[in-house]
Amino acid sequence: MTTHYICMPTEQELESVELGFEAVTGFPNVVGAIDGTLVPIQRPKDFEGWYCRKMFPAVNVQAVVDHVGSFRSLSICAGSNNDQSLWNGSAVKKWLSTYVPAGRHLLGDAGYKLWNHLLTPYPESEAVTDRRKRVYNVHEDATDPELPISHAQGVAKRNDIADILMGKF
Repeated sequence: MTTHYICMPTEQELESVELGFEAVTGFPNVVGAIDGTLVPIQRPKDFEGWYCRKMFPAVNVQAVVDHVGSFRSLSICAGSNNDQSLWNGSAVKKWLSTYVPAGRHLLGDAGYKLWNHLLTPYPESEAVTDRRKRVYNVHEDATDPELPISHAQGVAKRNDIADILMGKF
């Protein structure tokens, strides 16, 4: 039996992941797609911080996937945290700063702020008046079902990721 681990791409894998993302999305120099998703949980005894903005108890799971939809990083926190706060405390942000050369990026949605290793959409107010920004936003949209992050999260939710994340194998 083989043990599988969730880990970010090695230096040797980065080029393959980049080429794969360019083929899938049209964006060069992308080493992963990132997004957060709320996973409902049973209400804990100390429930205050676990309620999400949608008013149910949840964990916020931040996932990074590669071009084929394989999970490369998972970060988990209480549902009351938004994507940006989860990102700020995640190991993947440090990994990008430490191990990924300048010019390589993750693709994220508008839940994240633009950062030197994280590409996000232009604000709608800017995209409305600039065709190039609108076109970029359409291609960059990390919630597009064609992109690996959406597919991976959908599969994970259908496979009861909440039980896995909460240690109820």
